[in-house]
Amino acid sequence: MQYLILLIIFAAVFFLTLQFFPKGTEKLIRERLAPQAGREKKKSPGVRLLRVLAPINKLLKLKALREKIKTSLTSAGSSLTVNEFLALKELCIIFLPAIYVIFVGLPEVQPVWVVGLAGLGFVLPELRLKQRINARHSAIAKALPNVIDLLNLTVGAGLDFMVAVKKMVERSEPNPLVEELHQVWQETK
Repeated sequence: MQYLILLIIFAAVFFLTLQFFPKGTEKLIRERLAPQAGREKKKSPGVRLLRVLAPINKLLKLKALREKIKTSLTSAGSSLTVNEFLALKELCIIFLPAIYVIFVGLPEVQPVWVVGLAGLGFVLPELRLKQRINARHSAIAKALPNVIDLLNLTVGAGLDFMVAVKKMVERSEPNPLVEELHQVWQETK
């Protein structure tokens, strides 16, 4: 019975963590890079909660950890900031044991499970982030041959490289590699 409850708790926290990494990141990047005339993007309630809790993490002076997390978030194509990601980890560390205590009842609580679930809450967001990084890298590897072919054809036809990148971004299906090329084009523009 306890294993079933723990499985349900794990599934609930896992899906809660998935909520903070919305699908369609490519669309979010396009919206972020495209000029918006006064329009505010809608954020999920989970991301709004993280934005409220994120300033607390500015007090942490962990430069090496922050750089590592920032690199991972960029690799995953996530719109979260380092402080928001740290807030997500803190919420998971708190809520996993809390859900366990609520379901099991205070007299029945075993400290080993509380510590184990807190550790799982610490690791779970990083596991999800690594999963997103691997999926993004796979998508880039899959799209790379077509993008190189099209860039080769357009540059061979006489276009400037940056104009070829612009045409590629405008006419290609959204994928992580095209999004990165779009960002390169926006930065050079």
